[in-house]
Amino acid sequence: MKKIIYLCFLFLLSFLLYGCKKDNTNDFTFELSYDNESYYVTSYIGNNEEVKIPEKYNKKRVIGIQKDAFNNLNITSIFIPKTITDISILSFTTCEKLNNITVDNDNTRYCSIDGVLYSKSKEILYCFPRAKAVKDNKFEIPEQVTRIGAYAFTNNTKIKHIRFNGNIKTIETNAFSYCSILRTIYIPTSLSYMSSYVFAHTNPELVIHLPNRYITEGWNNKWKDDFDGKVSYDNLDESGEIK
Repeated sequence: MKKIIYLCFLFLLSFLLYGCKKDNTNDFTFELSYDNESYYVTSYIGNNEEVKIPEKYNKKRVIGIQKDAFNNLNITSIFIPKTITDISILSFTTCEKLNNITVDNDNTRYCSIDGVLYSKSKEILYCFPRAKAVKDNKFEIPEQVTRIGAYAFTNNTKIKHIRFNGNIKTIETNAFSYCSILRTIYIPTSLSYMSSYVFAHTNPELVIHLPNRYITEGWNNKWKDDFDGKVSYDNLDESGEIK
């Protein structure tokens, strides 16, 4: 009899631990993809500060996150599952408390390093959480990165100084717009293109150090749209250091 009671106890415990897992899909709204085979997250309506995006909804894969899906929410961290392959560039830019993005290791499109969202190859930096703290308010772009994605650092409130590696080639639109405390950026000779409004509405005390060869090469100045800071043309080497 005791053995039967013990087995019943184990069954009940297992059910409570594994059989009653909360279905968090009710914390989201979804939209079917064009082929009706998968879903996109359109908004988060839950109350948690730590958010885990589900892999499935209605027995179909969740493959994307739409623009403003996490608009102005008090989220501190977001987990991205392996099924997500399409994230809007404006999915997280207004999350003022977001300090960490993690990605399932089996995701084939994205990865995260120290809470920052990158492409799987680490060549593209997609999103630096706006509330992520960095040592001495400085951030150095990893060596693998060749492109800074659109709106990647938008609204950041923690970084004062940014230094690029010698492999950076492209900076997309609004990459550093509205960075309120940004003071200095050193850009190496490897950079070949900057889109428009890259430093729009940043701190007016921001000084951008550019290689002096860009004076003679007649770079497109659209990148300076709505930029009120200072540009210093220096004798920089390929890593952005002043010679």
